[in-house]
Amino acid sequence: MCIRDRIYTLLTVFVFFLSSIIKTQWSYLRLVGFLILVLSVNLILLEVLWFVFGSVSQSFPASPFKDKAYYFYLLPFAYGSMCVTFLAGERCAQIFTLFFSALAGHSVGTDAYGFFYILITNMLGMIFLRNATQRIRLIAAGFYLGLSSAVLYLFLQIVGQAPLDVMSGSFGASLAFLSGLLNIVCLISTVPLYERIFMVTTEIRLAELGSLNLPLIRNLIRKAPGTYNHSIAVGTLCEGAAKAIGLNPLFLRIAALYHDIGKTFQPEYFVENQKNLNPHERIGCEESARILASHVTGGISAARKARLPSSVVDMIPQHHGTKLMKFFYEKAGREAAASGKEVHEDLFRYPGPKPQSKEAGLILLADAIEAYHRRVPTRKVNDVIGVAQAAQPGPHGAKILYATQGATDPPTFTLFANKTIPASYLRYLERQLKDAFGLEATPIKLRVRLRGS
Repeated sequence: MCIRDRIYTLLTVFVFFLSSIIKTQWSYLRLVGFLILVLSVNLILLEVLWFVFGSVSQSFPASPFKDKAYYFYLLPFAYGSMCVTFLAGERCAQIFTLFFSALAGHSVGTDAYGFFYILITNMLGMIFLRNATQRIRLIAAGFYLGLSSAVLYLFLQIVGQAPLDVMSGSFGASLAFLSGLLNIVCLISTVPLYERIFMVTTEIRLAELGSLNLPLIRNLIRKAPGTYNHSIAVGTLCEGAAKAIGLNPLFLRIAALYHDIGKTFQPEYFVENQKNLNPHERIGCEESARILASHVTGGISAARKARLPSSVVDMIPQHHGTKLMKFFYEKAGREAAASGKEVHEDLFRYPGPKPQSKEAGLILLADAIEAYHRRVPTRKVNDVIGVAQAAQPGPHGAKILYATQGATDPPTFTLFANKTIPASYLRYLERQLKDAFGLEATPIKLRVRLRGS
């Protein structure tokens, strides 16, 4: 079998193994394309640098500087495996390393000792890159890889019984140490390009997006502090759930931080940011629904303008799906019935799409659960009850005189009435409170107290 056939066989087996190690943010074809690209870039880089180092070695008159064999240890063999570890995970990088080591050894024409050196440096690169969520840790990984490579070089020289004096040993070990830093330089230089081409997000990028100094987050804190607190609470819920079911906790915490970023454009129209006045009382139901839905489209626009990763942007429309804004839809229906007009349900739905991933579904659930612990100002509770009674008065003269929220776990509302309230009317009031305060997916309790009790 010729060399070309062997290479094709290795690549075929390599691609076959990938089907069992797909990560959630990678599709199979994208992962195959990414690994082949990294493999090609790493091999081309080795070929080019090997040629350059050969030319450089010829310019030196004395040994060991003129011996090309020493420059073998300066080559960035671990670049590919570290890149794959960083973007696609360690399991994928382990498979990558086995095939890359064979191809790299053939590319530079090394012996068994050289193959062993390539294999071990790749594995060390993966180990040192574990849990690297800050750029300083990348540099530290390169430093540790360089030290390990230098020790490995000296070990192989001793095992191979090669002549080793102070000059040649120091020179070879120095080149091996520098190879660790060269690997990291190549990694940092190319990872942003891979992120954009294959639409993936690294842990470092996610950690950077959590900074409170970013313009989007500063704007959210300043204009919509209630929404910011809500987003932090949703992120905390998502983070804990993600650890339990095997999703990426950091990604979900950051996605939750940005999921309502569109509310910064008109924050006063969202209940968590309202203080005394409710601006929805001054406008029509269709306009209210349009404003609520616009926080999705506005959020997508702001996120794309800030160049957030597409995986984070996708969470903005999907966490609402195509949910109906029942409070405004039913209120518009009552107004339309009085005037003989027709109400279109599509005008009162979020644009969607429905959640397309486990991550989006988890944010949707956490959004509903966070509402479970939300406390609503008493004035707003009485406003909703007043509107509900005006639209549909209580039977037999029953009337709610005053209402307040007494507990949050679950949301419990106490209604002070002039007489006993029928169960059917309580269900109507419960539905109005749920729709008004975004508690559709949350169980609530209503307690009735008679006046004077």
